[in-house]
Amino acid sequence: MIFLLVIFSFFSLLLFLLLYFYFKRYNFLIDPVNEQDHKIQINEKIPLIGGFYLFFTISVSSFFLTSIFNYYFLTVIFLFLILGYFSDTKLNFKPKYRFYIQFLLSLIFVLVNDLKIISTGLYFLDKYLIINFVNFFFTTICLLIILNGFNFCDGVNCNVPGYFLILTINILLFFEYQTITFIILLIPLIIIYFFNLFNKIFLGDNGVYILALIYGFLIIKLINNNLDFVTPLLAINLLWYPAFENLFTIIRRSTVNENIEQADRNHLHNLIFNFLLLKFKKRVKLSNSLTGIIINLYNFLSIYISMNYANDKQVLLLIVITNIIIYVTSYLYFYKNINKI
Repeated sequence: MIFLLVIFSFFSLLLFLLLYFYFKRYNFLIDPVNEQDHKIQINEKIPLIGGFYLFFTISVSSFFLTSIFNYYFLTVIFLFLILGYFSDTKLNFKPKYRFYIQFLLSLIFVLVNDLKIISTGLYFLDKYLIINFVNFFFTTICLLIILNGFNFCDGVNCNVPGYFLILTINILLFFEYQTITFIILLIPLIIIYFFNLFNKIFLGDNGVYILALIYGFLIIKLINNNLDFVTPLLAINLLWYPAFENLFTIIRRSTVNENIEQADRNHLHNLIFNFLLLKFKKRVKLSNSLTGIIINLYNFLSIYISMNYANDKQVLLLIVITNIIIYVTSYLYFYKNINKI
């Protein structure tokens, strides 16, 4: 098994380099310069390689290593890859149409994988989840929240790939569930993180969609298979950041009547980036990656502590509340002070 993992590591790196140079050489899926985008703009040819690299990596690995990535799973993942491709390349792809397609594909994903949330820990909700169509609908909505939350978070280097890397490391440290599957994900994530850190590649919507769907699936399965040892509240602790980013963004934009069709440049990571950009005298690349690293460090601490109290509802709830308070406080601080520097 160790030999296979070493071979897989070399294969992952080689595949990444081949795709990277191919994308660059033929200008395939290069990040478009779009002033309306919420992501930080870098005037370089940076390929949005994430989804294609991950899809090819996990597809090939599934033939040689035991994992959860079966034919049906990969088929829906591929459809999300195509959706992400059009989202990355069609600047006039309206969010509402993208959301409708996301909902349909997520529902198909839930149905073909018979994916259900067995328990939320809330009696008034759990009594309805025993009804199949209610459970499938609820699970689909949860996946959509995660998917769009991560998409909102994907605006600076390292932020999103770092979060998935944090999840992978902590799950490998604390659980023995699907170890090979998480190692299959760990290796390409390390490669993506390294090259994203130095501004060589971006995940793109294609990469965010695939990772969000995979980890949504894995965390639901992880909690379902360990309900004797963990509380379902752990899932919220593991995914609090994208989920709250989604909720906070919707509330924030609704209160000021912003058009959701327009890109949002007021996410927390955008504010931190602008703050650092002024501090470091317009050093865009440094501020970009440093913003992601700072958020990564905080989230690693939060998730690591949560894992140590995986069966303690009170502590986990306290951690979630603390995270939300720190998020909102930080947001207000950077929003108010950025123009005073």
